[in-house]
Amino acid sequence: MCIRDRVWKKYLEYQIKLHHNEQPTRILFRNKKYGWRRYSVSIVFSDATEYSSEMCNDVYMQAFLSDICLRPSCYQCSFKAENRVSDLTIADFWGIEKVLPALDDDKGASLVIVRSQKGANLINAIADQLYLEETDLSLAAKWNPSLYSSASQHPRRKAFMNGIAAGDDFQRLVDQYCKANIMQRLIRKTKKIIKHIIGR
Repeated sequence: MCIRDRVWKKYLEYQIKLHHNEQPTRILFRNKKYGWRRYSVSIVFSDATEYSSEMCNDVYMQAFLSDICLRPSCYQCSFKAENRVSDLTIADFWGIEKVLPALDDDKGASLVIVRSQKGANLINAIADQLYLEETDLSLAAKWNPSLYSSASQHPRRKAFMNGIAAGDDFQRLVDQYCKANIMQRLIRKTKKIIKHIIGR
């Protein structure tokens, strides 16, 4: 079992225990009920009860947004570059409200970068099922620094993962290692965007 799967399994065990051992029947990892920017985690259980929490209040999302439980390769990704080997690159379109404000409905939009003729053919084949708006890559990239740089490894990741492996309480681990770092991550991301805009 890979590292992130182990963390996810531990989180589900935590939720099942909180909900009297009822089993999940539906999971929405990024529920847009309150919009794309305020997405929430939603879990429906076998007794028809629902758990719903905005991203910053859910313990799994606190760990995820702290960059503490990503795969090791995410911290040193070999494919963070302008010229990639893929035919298409698909991402959340962060900054769409600045680049294409007319398309910003707070329901989420995808950024699709066509990198080859094969990629172009794939998009053209389904173009009648999509709403497409062309934009300059340099404008889109300003607000998406993850196109070019890897996530920063959380300094206490090893201790957190050791706790997961040892079966420590999930809530306690998140309280101990993650909660104070979500704002730090947002600050780092903002700084990365600013640096990217200035540097490119």
